[in-house]
Amino acid sequence: MKIDVAQRLKCEMIGVSGMTLTTTKENIMKNETGKSKVETAYGKPQPKDQQNYEYSYRVFEVVDEAAAAGYNFLELSNAAEKSNARANAYQKAIAWAKPDPNSPEFLKESMITTLMKMQNLGRAEAEALVVNLQKMKPATK
Repeated sequence: MKIDVAQRLKCEMIGVSGMTLTTTKENIMKNETGKSKVETAYGKPQPKDQQNYEYSYRVFEVVDEAAAAGYNFLELSNAAEKSNARANAYQKAIAWAKPDPNSPEFLKESMITTLMKMQNLGRAEAEALVVNLQKMKPATK
């Protein structure tokens, strides 16, 4: 197999090493499928008949195929790096505000918002119910 020098230079410029490239004009892009499973959705158990799902995607075998599809590897790589760095920095920046899910304040607020949604209550009514629940003593066996 003959390797096109221009294609090798493209790969070296974007930091891809050891990539085998061809100069043929035939389309060797593949369509592949993946399978996955979801057991819960938004806290609810997923129905058994809807747990498995499939998806399809393209796999580019030659740099020119991806370029013909409109992808620029330098832009994609830089965008991914920027996105990952931004997401990590954002998580660090807001870490101080992340509530402890086991703290009494968090649990109380969670109960209030749940009552407001489930029982269609106003905030004051839901808060009063939670306060009354907190005053109750647990039943002993």
